[in-house]
Amino acid sequence: SKGRLVEGESLLNDASALLLFAAATSAYAHGGANAGFALRVAIAVPGGILLGIVLALVVGRFVMPLVTGTLGGTLMEFVTCFGVWILAERLELSAVLCLVAFAMTIARTAGLTTRARTRIHSYAVWDTAVFLLNVLAFLLMGLQARTIVGAMPPDELRHAAFFALAVIACLVVVRMAWVLAYDRLAQRYQSVRGAEPPPTRREAILISWCGMRGLVTLATAFALPAGFPQRDLIVLTAFAVVIATLVVQGLTLG
Repeated sequence: SKGRLVEGESLLNDASALLLFAAATSAYAHGGANAGFALRVAIAVPGGILLGIVLALVVGRFVMPLVTGTLGGTLMEFVTCFGVWILAERLELSAVLCLVAFAMTIARTAGLTTRARTRIHSYAVWDTAVFLLNVLAFLLMGLQARTIVGAMPPDELRHAAFFALAVIACLVVVRMAWVLAYDRLAQRYQSVRGAEPPPTRREAILISWCGMRGLVTLATAFALPAGFPQRDLIVLTAFAVVIATLVVQGLTLG
């Protein structure tokens, strides 16, 4: 259950980051933010979460019992996910927060009454789909990065390399500083860690080193509009961050 809680918090963190990213790019496209834009963003967040919960309760009560245990049930999961996203966008609500709230509500309600065989089949299909999407994202980003590097003059390429290295170092140092600071607070104050035993320094260093970046970083950079200022630099930096954290940090965890 703790693992599921951490996964849920991670999903909400990613969803919040994507919402801020979409709001920032939208503000740039419209020439800046104003009161009306801020009001729409303020409504989109709670509205998207509420819509996701309501849709999950409706689907879990009236749709899933009709298709559970069948091959069409897994297909219906994909259909409902796309449908929830499209509906939230049509209503100008936060589609990503709506979908996260929808999935978490389904997992905590209807997921508890689903048979084990159906869950195993569903998890296998979704794991395969996520793996394929990750491969596709890395492939597209790699092809785009190659095109950008080939078109860049040597001076700009050196500037991009130094900039990417600075961003990578900043990410690693900030995460380590944050985790180690929390470790010291958890050691000193029990209210920070709750009923859990205090973490050791070795555990804190290990957790701080586990800051790998992946699909969300690539997807956000890839989704920038073609005319966005310094888009090529941002794409290359995102690609460098993902590669560096996965290779350097990921391969040294052992």
